[in-house]
Formats: sequence, structure tokens, C-alpha cells
Amino acid sequence: MEKVVLGGAEQWISVRGETASRPKPVLLFVHGGPGAAMTPWLGRFGAGLRGRFTVVSWDQRGAGRSWRAIEPREQMTVARLVEDTVELARLMASRADSGKVLLVGHSFGAMLAILAASRDPGPLRALVPVAPVIAGLENDRISWERTMETARQRRVRRAVADLEESGPPPYAGNRLFERAFVLMAWAERFSSEETGASPFRSESLAALSESPEYDPEVRAKYWEAYQSSYEILQPQLSAIDLRREIRGLEVPVHLALGRHDRNTVPELAESWLHHLSAPRKELVWFERSGHAPLFEEPEKFEEFLWSAANGKGGGRRNRR
Repeated sequence: MEKVVLGGAEQWISVRGETASRPKPVLLFVHGGPGAAMTPWLGRFGAGLRGRFTVVSWDQRGAGRSWRAIEPREQMTVARLVEDTVELARLMASRADSGKVLLVGHSFGAMLAILAASRDPGPLRALVPVAPVIAGLENDRISWERTMETARQRRVRRAVADLEESGPPPYAGNRLFERAFVLMAWAERFSSEETGASPFRSESLAALSESPEYDPEVRAKYWEAYQSSYEILQPQLSAIDLRREIRGLEVPVHLALGRHDRNTVPELAESWLHHLSAPRKELVWFERSGHAPLFEEPEKFEEFLWSAANGKGGGRRNRR
């Protein structure tokens, strides 16, 4: 991995798929969580993407190999992470043959990517939000309600008990991460029952434990860093509503949504895109996906990204 300095903090990126003989479009991936670095998973499941793109996976300050950058904690803000995203997009665009990057954000990372695109569209050839958090507080409330409804319909007593004990969002205090993780885990389990088995689900833990990008210290710190980042940033995330804050962008926007996503609410993103002003807009539904279309339907996702990178897909509201 490569060390970069963003906002005065040392952070780490993985650059894979780069070739000297054949320049490829640069894909800059912004992970979610907050704090859930995805470098091991992109390494294990991203071979198809690396065949077409130079894939840059960034461990945000406080996450993954950048876990030490959680200090000073007063600089751990959504606004600071947006500026870090802008800085990194500019840096990677300066290295790209085209002078532009394809900015792909997942979940909370999609929120960062959208805010960064609004802040500085210059380095971007297109913006690709994947299962984005659009309105933090409303999203979490609806996620809890839908997950609880499914638990009751399917008579999964353990899920009902867990969700009742955690209660509906917003969460605060010492058990913030624990309560949020209960919701995320049950939402993902119910989604996976509808989308079916996949290598991503069966090999997720192995992707982290066997990651060549991480040494034993980073692996050991992964979950602690995730929890700490989440507890700092989640209250800030909950206060953001992109429907009010971002009504127009100066770059093409290609939105990817999993039909069975219970973690982020697809309808909120669909409504946001409908009212958004942008040079081109595209919404693609991934019918066999939950919260992670990039890993659940990798072949379709690769084609979708390739189309976005090459200026296609605009002018259509929905493509299956």
C-alpha cells in the first residue's frame, strides 16, 4: 500500500490494476461505515474491476491501515473526510492519463463522494453512488422499521428480541455501535436470504484475515477502528439530508441500487436522483443484490461502471 497525506494526516491507499503499457481509467473507491475500510474485499473480489480499471482503494482516516489517523479526534468530522476525498481525487486525477477519476462511493462513502463532487467536480469524469446514505436519520429509522417488520412476518424471535432491545434509531451513548450493529446485521441477514449465497458472503471474514495489504497489527485493529470511527461520525451523519443540501451537480451521476437493500433505503436515493439537476443521470437496479451490488452482482456492476466511465448511460432514468 502507498502512504499519502490528506488534510495533514498520513493515510493509506491501495493502487491495483495499474499498467504502464495500457493506461486504464482510474476508479477511486470511497468506503462506507463510517470506519469500514474495504481494501481487503476489493482485493479479494475485485479482479474483474482491475482488468478494466486502475482501482484505488482508500482507507479513510481512522479506518483500516489508516487507523492511527483517528487522532486528533477533533479533526474526525464528516466535513474533514469530504475535504480528504477532494484532495485524494485531485491527487489521483493528476496521475491519470485522462486527468480525471471515476469516483465511486458505497453507503456512507457515497454520501462523502456526493458532497466531494459538489465541492469540486473538476477531477471527476463521473460520480457513482452505490447504495448511498441520503438522509441519515430517516434512513436508519426506516431500516429499523422494515427489518423489524420482516422479523415479525418471518417469526424470527431472536431478531425481534434483539431489535426491540436495541430500539429504533437514533442511537447515542456507550452502546451506540453495538445497537447500530445489531440493526445492520439483521438487515443484512434478511437481505441475504432473498438474494442467495455468494462468494462475497461466504468469504468475507477470510478476505480480512488473509488480506495481503494488512499486517497482523492492522487486522487486529480493524474492528476497534471501525467502532471508534463509527461512534465519532455517526451522530454527524445522522444530521445530513442530501435532499436539502445537494440539489444539483456538475458531473454525470450513475446511481446503483440493490433491490433488496435493507441497510440503506433505495427509495430515498431514487427520489433524490429524480429531483437532482445533473448533466446526465442514470439509475440502475441490481435485482439480485442487497447492500453491496459491487460484490453481489460483480459482472453486471463491472459493465455498469465501464459504461459510466465511457460517458454512456445518460438520459435514462432506469436500466435493468
